[in-house]
Amino acid sequence: MNDSKLTDDDITADVIAYLRGNGASLVGVAGLDSLDSNPYSDLHKAVVYGVALDPGVLGNLVNGPDSGYSAECTRANGKLRELGTKLVTYLEERGFEAVSLGPTTENFDKEKLSVAFPHKTAATRAGLGWVGKCDLLVTREFGSALRFNTVFTSAPLKPGKPVGRSFCGECTRCVEACPVGAISGKEWCPGLYRDEFLDIKACYEECNNNFEKRDVQASICGICIAACPWTLKYLKKASTKSKT
Repeated sequence: MNDSKLTDDDITADVIAYLRGNGASLVGVAGLDSLDSNPYSDLHKAVVYGVALDPGVLGNLVNGPDSGYSAECTRANGKLRELGTKLVTYLEERGFEAVSLGPTTENFDKEKLSVAFPHKTAATRAGLGWVGKCDLLVTREFGSALRFNTVFTSAPLKPGKPVGRSFCGECTRCVEACPVGAISGKEWCPGLYRDEFLDIKACYEECNNNFEKRDVQASICGICIAACPWTLKYLKKASTKSKT
């Protein structure tokens, strides 16, 4: 794959095809030059990919998380880890460095309620979507019904075109659906700090409350995912396909 006859476009296409062929729902490449939060400063490209959540599980999410949604998140995280391991091996066998960050789990800074490198940072730079008013990545294909992982690499991949604005517009579905009023309704733009548009403490406390009182295996909620019109388009499209 690092044959001198292959162009950056060829290598990028091969990586994307490899991930899609192994079960990734959405794949992009981000350029990380001049990004201070890059945890691997000697690796200037990142492959970010998502695994879509089962639309059949998301139908009841509007009422809050249940055991089915909890199990689906666990399944998606497992698939993301599997793909990360495969992609690292795939790239290393071709002479490139690669490190898989791993899907977001309970391992985060409990004081700041954040991770060192959010996958949505790579995803917006790769052009996969934008950060919604609820602070989740929103995509045109699946709404926010995805979980993500990022693989940092030295491979000469061609980055996608970064998304530089929100496409939520005047929509307030997630604002209205949030059970604790954590979402202010302010639109995201690159450089806007999360706490300027989301009360992360209120969100986290609600997720913890679900963990303690519902049949779920992690601190999760997801009501804003179910409320998003882009997610609803994904569910509708999936429903139509299942009937044909």
